Amino acid sequence: MVFTFKEIRLANQLEVSDVAARIGVSNDLLLEYEKDSRMIPCSIAMRLCALYRVPTIDLIYIGKLPD
Repeated sequence: MVFTFKEIRLANQLEVSDVAARIGVSNDLLLEYEKDSRMIPCSIAMRLCALYRVPTIDLIYIGKLPD
């Protein structure tokens, strides 16, 4: 089973602004990455995994979510 970054953020009851500040991106950019993670830099993906305590990127859905 795989999860989106948004699903994990919501499951951890974290606000966009909190996560964005912790990983060093704007709120809008984080929301874009949550909608379409295909273009997320590896360094940002790894920061999110560390913040969300996800042991491997293999558990994350990488792709575009339907609108």
